[in-house]
Amino acid sequence: MEKEKRVSVTDRVVDALRSRILAGEYKPGVKLPPEMTLSERYGVGRSTIREVLRTLQAMGYVELKPSRGAFVAGGDLQSRTEKWFTVNEDTMEDFRNLRCMVEPESAFLAAGRITEEDMQILQDLTERFYALGRQYVETGDRGLTSHLARLDEQFHTHLIRLSGNGLLAQLYGQISPLFQQYSIRSFTLRPEGAGEADLEHRAIFQAVSSGNGEEARHAMKKHLASASKSIESFIGSK
Repeated sequence: MEKEKRVSVTDRVVDALRSRILAGEYKPGVKLPPEMTLSERYGVGRSTIREVLRTLQAMGYVELKPSRGAFVAGGDLQSRTEKWFTVNEDTMEDFRNLRCMVEPESAFLAAGRITEEDMQILQDLTERFYALGRQYVETGDRGLTSHLARLDEQFHTHLIRLSGNGLLAQLYGQISPLFQQYSIRSFTLRPEGAGEADLEHRAIFQAVSSGNGEEARHAMKKHLASASKSIESFIGSK
């Protein structure tokens, strides 16, 4: 419950700052107010503001400059987003390798441990992702990418927890920020990817909820292969 509260507050501030940028209050190249000012303005901690700025950077609205602060991004969003995948090619390779090593086995283990309560959580995440993904594909509203990314990360993190390996859950928690940055940018470049991910999440959920470990492992491998193919296309586009 505590995490859900933190996430909703973060999204609220992300939406508020994004709206001000789109309204022209903060123009391209303009430096945003300091973290302390934003913290006081929105009534949240500085750690939340840092998360907000990282999210806005992943969405393509803000550029974070070390020791200088956050600036409203200018130029072409598509090119900036593609460049991020190229610049972070090695990190993305490590990221997908880690996922391929741990997530299929976690899905296998989760299928043997899932409870009715866990099943309801996964179903809720799956349905919310579907509804939001459909809205995004229909409207093209990039403001929805951060919400989609959070649901995406929560779905996968919950499966990791269901594996029963506490150390693995802690390790996976360390890559949560990177997961969300990747997910936001991926949905930005390929809105149709939200629909594809929804179908793949549903296949994983059905296998896990039915207790079929082998099918869950297979569905997760298929999902990660699709994600890897997308990353390769982003890197190869520059």
